[in-house]
Amino acid sequence: MKEKPTGFIAILLVLTLAACTTAHKTAINNGARCPDTGFLRGLDTTEFQADNGATYDVRMVGLAGGCRFAASQVILETEFYIVARERSSGQVQSTENNGKGDTLEIPYIATILTPDESVYTQQHLNASLQFNHEGGSLAEVREKLVQKIPLADVLTAKDYKVVYHFEAPDQN
Repeated sequence: MKEKPTGFIAILLVLTLAACTTAHKTAINNGARCPDTGFLRGLDTTEFQADNGATYDVRMVGLAGGCRFAASQVILETEFYIVARERSSGQVQSTENNGKGDTLEIPYIATILTPDESVYTQQHLNASLQFNHEGGSLAEVREKLVQKIPLADVLTAKDYKVVYHFEAPDQN
């Protein structure tokens, strides 16, 4: 029976982690800063109409996070809450889900902007909010995201922006 080279794998893992830590420290010492992050003003709140006819006021709140630098990228780790309050009821709520309430899927977007503020990339995501109708008409969910931005020079990370927002209403 062959022995697994666990010692070799452990050494390789330690060296990889050390290289990542060194790249981060070097970037910070050279003046690298995280990209600006925020909610897109005016699109951080929305009205959402569920399939059952209920209307919800939805808001993004509590943005927090940070970043770390690797050799040729910045890794941004953020979290925030999406909160929804039922404004008006639609049809009578179903009791088929054992009193858990309704699940609301709220679409939102994470957009990375280049230094000239053009769109580098957009992720279309969904937040799943669970309503407990016995406890009221308010639900929240914490969204955690990890986004990687490849960079020729990590010192340019500060020139990028990352914004979180809901879809813009249709312009008719």
